[in-house]
Amino acid sequence: MEKKYPDNFLAVLPSPTGDATEVLSFDFVVNIRLLEQAPSQMAAGAVCWAKLVIPLVVHSANKVRLRAAAALELGMPLLLEKQQEVAAIVEPMMSSMLIPEMQKLFASKNETNMLKLWPLFVKLLGKLLHKGGAFINSLLYLEELGFRNSSPNIKKIAFIAWKSLIDNFALNPG
Repeated sequence: MEKKYPDNFLAVLPSPTGDATEVLSFDFVVNIRLLEQAPSQMAAGAVCWAKLVIPLVVHSANKVRLRAAAALELGMPLLLEKQQEVAAIVEPMMSSMLIPEMQKLFASKNETNMLKLWPLFVKLLGKLLHKGGAFINSLLYLEELGFRNSSPNIKKIAFIAWKSLIDNFALNPG
């Protein structure tokens, strides 16, 4: 049986008192716990918390990026319930900020993390990717960087990410 939480259940949580990294860490702990313990309440606000979590997958601090990616992966089923709404906010976010930051992080030896995020974004964007154009080309550039990498491990991860795009296009065979 799912627990019922009061509308203001965040008010009873202890608040962080330290620097911005501590606040972000606290925020992720709260988000992850809420995703685990109150999924129906989190589903209702999926678009709202997606706006907060998704930009953090390209944060300058590795710990923040990893926690954001974990929260994104954990919340993926809830985000997919509202895929069209989420995709509508993710596409402009990707064009304006996420893809350029992912390219920078890729260049600074964070290839594995960036390529592992790629399939998550492909899932979130769904059929929105089928319209083609400059947006998908900029997304494909990240994948290309993975295939050009000299590391066999990076190439393997790039292939897995590429497969997610192929699977995505299989959604609309027409």
